[in-house]
Amino acid sequence: GGGNFGELYRRYAQDFGLVRDSGWDCHIPGLPDISMVAQTHVFGINAASASDLTRGEIEGRRQIRSLMDMLRKHGGGEPPVLVQLASALGVRESRTLSGAYCLTEGDVLNGVRFADSVANGSYRVDVHPPEGGGFVFKYLDGRMVSIHHDGCQIGRWREPTCENPTFYQVPYRCLFHPSVRNLLFAGRCICADAGAFGAIRVMVNCNQTGEAAGVAAAIAARYGVDVADVDTDALRKELADGGSIIV
Repeated sequence: GGGNFGELYRRYAQDFGLVRDSGWDCHIPGLPDISMVAQTHVFGINAASASDLTRGEIEGRRQIRSLMDMLRKHGGGEPPVLVQLASALGVRESRTLSGAYCLTEGDVLNGVRFADSVANGSYRVDVHPPEGGGFVFKYLDGRMVSIHHDGCQIGRWREPTCENPTFYQVPYRCLFHPSVRNLLFAGRCICADAGAFGAIRVMVNCNQTGEAAGVAAAIAARYGVDVADVDTDALRKELADGGSIIV
């Protein structure tokens, strides 16, 4: 079980060849004796490199063995059993597009509205530092939570305001670059800076940009225009007619 995994990791990680790190764990609904543990990262890996990715896969599995050894020695109670292991390393980001517009962390946190928006999201900015472990959450209401190897800090990234945005938008311009004809990107590889990516990388936004790219490609083919020249009002209307939430 996960139990007090974080505390055990802080105390004994170095004894098992593990670096300073922090993640999270939780119980699985309906399975009270089983916990999902996502407590470690593999640092210094470029997921766009085959050799780096292979090295990351090997290191990730070494970490699992070390974690199991640590839990069996210091966890107490019945020795834990590894029920299931992910089939591949969880990659947050690799190559991304340099688009006609780069969505920024400021755009997300301030709920900037775009006339050519094709996606709406509300997931917080969730950034994992490239070294040292943990993660930083920034919310649209100004709150900030930093979780790291030594514990948790709760604060604010900005002072309280009378009103807060409740969602952010992704413009169509993040899906293409005008210098490359008829090429659209969708999902995690659209154009966004590191902070914005920490929010828009989630599946609901990937689904929305994927649908927008498909509809835009159909419109471009229908009227014989480049994807960069698609009428975004027509695109947004067709998305809305298809059931998408367009604001």
